[in-house]
Amino acid sequence: MKELPLLLFTLCMQASVGTIIMIMVAKHFQRDREFKSAALVAALLSVAGLLASFFHLGTPANAFHAITNLGSSWMSREILFTSAFAALAVLYVFFAFKKPGAKGAINIIGWTAGVIGLIDVFMMSKIYTSSSVAVWQDASTFVEFYASVIILGAAVLFLTSPKNLSGLTISYLGIGVLTAVAVQAAFTISHYINLGMMDGPGAVSASLLSDMSGLVIAQWLFLILGAGFLMFSKILEKKINFTGYYITGTVLCLGLIIGRYLFYAISVASRVGLS
Repeated sequence: MKELPLLLFTLCMQASVGTIIMIMVAKHFQRDREFKSAALVAALLSVAGLLASFFHLGTPANAFHAITNLGSSWMSREILFTSAFAALAVLYVFFAFKKPGAKGAINIIGWTAGVIGLIDVFMMSKIYTSSSVAVWQDASTFVEFYASVIILGAAVLFLTSPKNLSGLTISYLGIGVLTAVAVQAAFTISHYINLGMMDGPGAVSASLLSDMSGLVIAQWLFLILGAGFLMFSKILEKKINFTGYYITGTVLCLGLIIGRYLFYAISVASRVGLS
């Protein structure tokens, strides 16, 4: 798959941004927790995403030149904000492990990284909605990318820190995931319906999507199962075995990985190059 570097880049960066934001949200309710494992994963994901983005460029060694067109290029802006976010994510980990007493600085770095990360995801989305690929030129691209931030961020916390999450924190994470899945589903269904009514590249994308209906079903089955488990645990208001949260994090990640594969697999350009 030629878009593999982009798949890795977008998922790694969105997971990293989401994890940092979810850590800061969790710390708001649990001021005695630092969630160092999740922070370390976020930093590693940001570095991995940054490296993956270089391999997408025609000449990785010339990556520096891609940032010299900030005035008119969404890609240049994306590279700038991605680099800034990765630097802040690594700095956050340094302070969390080496300067745990500097809580004020840690909070400032964390929230700043979260804001920079959200702007980065916007830049990332604009690259796709401004491209020549009809299936990407839709608000659902923004929704998918920001939903991934929420879902993957929560998933990383469930996979790294389930025993450190309070019931209240899990409830808020669950509400976030449920909302993200529901909103993404609504926009995706509408987008798929519109694709079926298009001609040209849009119709080709719709045909490709139909051929991969099994993957579409798997994607939404995983997302609904993950979100459903969180709803189930919240309704019961009982302590669920931590294994359940490990499984929840895993199935949510699988659903988004499949969805991102489909995002690239059904892309058909209407012309050569970007708009």
